[in-house]
Amino acid sequence: MLRIALSLIFTAVIYMSSATNLPVLGMVNHAAAADAKFGKVTGLPIPRFVTLRSSKVNARTGPALRYPIQWVYKRDNLPVEVTAEFDAWRQIRDMDGSISWVHSSLLSGQRMGLIHKLDAEQETIPAYKKPDPQSRKVLALERDAIGEIKKCQGSYCQLDFKAYRGWVEKKYIWGIYPDEVIE
Repeated sequence: MLRIALSLIFTAVIYMSSATNLPVLGMVNHAAAADAKFGKVTGLPIPRFVTLRSSKVNARTGPALRYPIQWVYKRDNLPVEVTAEFDAWRQIRDMDGSISWVHSSLLSGQRMGLIHKLDAEQETIPAYKKPDPQSRKVLALERDAIGEIKKCQGSYCQLDFKAYRGWVEKKYIWGIYPDEVIE
C-alpha cells in the first residue's frame, strides 16, 4: 500500500514538473533552460554584466550560505557576468572564467570595464579622445585598470577613470559584449 502511494506521488510530481517546466529532484529541463533569455527572478537578461559592490565579496560553490566559500574577491567595481539566478543569489563568471555564486546584495548594475586581454608585448593600451584611432591619445591604460563605461559606439567604448576619460577598443575591455551598444 505504501509502495503504491509513493509511486502515485512520484508520478504526480513528475507530471507536474513536465507541465510547469520546473526541475524536480535534481532533474533539469535542458530545453527550457536553453531557451531562457531572461532571469526568472529579476526578469533581466541572462547573461548580463554587473559589478561587485564591495571590496570583499565571498564567492560560494552554491546559492546559499551553507555552501563553502570558494574564494574571496577583494576589489570593488570588478565587472562580472551573471549567468544564472536562484532566489537572492546570482551565479557569476569572472574575467578568468571562474564560476561561483554571490548574494545579489553584493552586486551593482553599474557598468564598469576592466582592461584585459593585452597582447604579451603590450604594457599599456591607448585611450583616445574620440572613438577613432586617428584621434589624439589621452591615456595609456595598464592591465586591470577599471573605468566606468559611459557609452559605446561601434568597436569603441568611452571609459571614465574619475578624472580622465577616453575611448578604448572593446576587444580590450571585460564588461561589455562585442555587439553591445550603450548610449
